[in-house]
Amino acid sequence: MSDKPNAIEFYRDFFDLETAKAFGQLLSDKGVYFSMEYPQTIIDSNFVGKPILPVAIIKIRTEDFEKVNQLLFEEVDKLTEEDLKAHILDNYETKDLQAVVAGQEEWNIEEVYIAQKILELRGAKREDVSLAELQKRSIKNVKAGKEASWLSVLAYALFVTIGHYLNIVLPVAGLGMGYYLAYGKKADLTGKKHFLYKPASRDKGKIILYGGLVYIALLVWYLSGKEYWDIGWYSFEFF
Repeated sequence: MSDKPNAIEFYRDFFDLETAKAFGQLLSDKGVYFSMEYPQTIIDSNFVGKPILPVAIIKIRTEDFEKVNQLLFEEVDKLTEEDLKAHILDNYETKDLQAVVAGQEEWNIEEVYIAQKILELRGAKREDVSLAELQKRSIKNVKAGKEASWLSVLAYALFVTIGHYLNIVLPVAGLGMGYYLAYGKKADLTGKKHFLYKPASRDKGKIILYGGLVYIALLVWYLSGKEYWDIGWYSFEFF
């Protein structure tokens, strides 16, 4: 592992800890400096269907982005037929794998590359896309951003406005996710950062963030004139 650099950037998040550790081990074996962080999930996945925060985040130096991308492609090229058949993507139907290769917005570029190899192994019709083209598509998708689901936006808004009836941390979490929608960024394969969400979704995030701050400020102002606060499960009495 190289000496600690002055600055490192977000490279990838993981919702599976074992996968994150394996990726970190690969970087360590190749002498790439990285930092692994473990965010604390503050919103239960029961509210929105999956954890809001990943279980692990890996950061690397911007100048190492292309090197790490190439390492991943080399690792995929090393996969045997048995490895490909054991891969989780082999459980997908052929038409679903074809969609992965054609779209890839929700997939890492090496997963698209693996999907292409599995299709080749199956002898199925596939889009023959070069690595250079996959990289170009990936960068284009990151630049374009993505749309936030209406369910997530609604959930964050509810966390800010009535979340305190369930858990006192939910309003804070809602504000944090509003900020994430409005200002969150993601690095492309070259390390350049772009807004994570499309303009319309970012506007919704700003409404949640700034509207939520105003709402909470008014709520605190209103409650400050009371001798007794009753906020959902939480009560505070002042003497």
